[in-house]
Amino acid sequence: MAQTARERLESAKRALARMREQGEEVIGKAIQVAEVGGSAALLGYLKGRSGTVNDKGELVLEVAGVPVDLGVAIAGHVVGFAGIAGRQADHVHNIANGALAAWLSATMVSIGKEASNEAGVATQGTFPPPYQRGGLPPPMAQVRRGMWANPAHAYM
Repeated sequence: MAQTARERLESAKRALARMREQGEEVIGKAIQVAEVGGSAALLGYLKGRSGTVNDKGELVLEVAGVPVDLGVAIAGHVVGFAGIAGRQADHVHNIANGALAAWLSATMVSIGKEASNEAGVATQGTFPPPYQRGGLPPPMAQVRRGMWANPAHAYM
């Protein structure tokens, strides 16, 4: 009977070790999502808060002619790959990936808008949409009723 109890104890220890390992993996992924999404969101907020409108009518935030989000992405990956961040390199890469996602998203919006204009797709109003800085975009109900030609404008 003592052998059976010892076997049960070892089995319980193995089960706890597996659960701990799975928990660590889930928490690690949650941290990764928070770092990538948080850095993209923060850079978007900063662009909206401190950015300026360029000659194309796009909101930009630049330092020395380089978009801040692209600069953060490049610098973060350089720091991560160079080993400067040590064991925290994964976190630095996550933040850089969020910055890269923010830059790519903004860049592709601009490219998509240019393609839309070249294709002669009718748009209404200006781009970005003419709501007050710091205000909210129109409710989806207005977009669905056709008050805005392109529903994507509701999220700009």
